[in-house]
Parts: sequence; structure tokens; C-alpha cells
Amino acid sequence: MYVIGSRWFASIPESIHTEMRNILKSMLQNGQYIYNYHPDWLPRDIHTLNDELGLQFGFTPQLLVEPRNVEQVADIVNRTFNNLFLKN
Repeated sequence: MYVIGSRWFASIPESIHTEMRNILKSMLQNGQYIYNYHPDWLPRDIHTLNDELGLQFGFTPQLLVEPRNVEQVADIVNRTFNNLFLKN
């Protein structure tokens, strides 16, 4: 399970954006849980990972959950762990 901040993605060198996009897409295709922490206070020039990866509701098979505050991050991580433990 990964929580990746939009601000982190925006901070990495532009020269590795394509490589990181490919890695993240591969992780999604392999069933990894990726959540995009994207708080409301971020400037508009910092895009969500859904936008960066070209993921769009209703048009792509995957879409990242975008918690907008620390409480939502804690909640989604807790629910995911609970679901994984109950599954096994």
C-alpha cells in the first residue's frame, strides 16, 4: 500500500516523470494499492496523480483514491488494512 503526495510527484525532476508514470501504472496493473494525497490547499499547478497518469472516471479501468486531508488518509489506510486482513 502506498500513499503518494501530489506535491512529491511535482517535486521530482521533470526528466524522470515519464519513468515514474510508467512505474505507477505498472504498480496499479499489478494490484498495488496507491492513494494520492492531494490536499485542497495545493496550488493549481500541482496536478493530481489521476491527471498525471491520464486516469479518468468512467474512461479508464483504474482511478486513484484522492484523500484530501490527514484524517482521510488515516481512514483509507485503516479500511484497506482491515479489508486485507479479513480477506485472508
